[in-house]
Amino acid sequence: MNESFGKRLARLRAEKAMTQRDLASKAGISWSQIFRYESDLAQPRLKVLMKLAEALDVHKDDLKPPGKKEITLSLSDEMISKIEEFAETKKIAFDQAVQLIVIMGMKMKLDQDPSLVEELEAEIPGAYESLLKGISNNGAYKR
Repeated sequence: MNESFGKRLARLRAEKAMTQRDLASKAGISWSQIFRYESDLAQPRLKVLMKLAEALDVHKDDLKPPGKKEITLSLSDEMISKIEEFAETKKIAFDQAVQLIVIMGMKMKLDQDPSLVEELEAEIPGAYESLLKGISNNGAYKR
């Protein structure tokens, strides 16, 4: 099982021989927020994650779950509104809606050109099946 963000934060803080209050002071956030993060009661936004990483003298990716990378999208207000409507219809969070839209777009592109599926499977065996699983887990695709 992967180490949670809170456990990872607590471990890195302990490795630096810092208390929660030390980390809070160095990162410029409240001690109670550090407690919430380490208890997995909250997740920091990117800006706070970067402050924590700097305070711990680690790369921000060291605090993220393995295999997960954060990307930044520039979306118009109209696009954000449409995604919010989609998320509400599906009864999922905004970020889950964005992931589902990306996955569905990838599937549509792969389905249009079977040679792309072959290339993908040659590079990453099982990737297409994982893509389908990602869609079905969000309830948009039933096999």
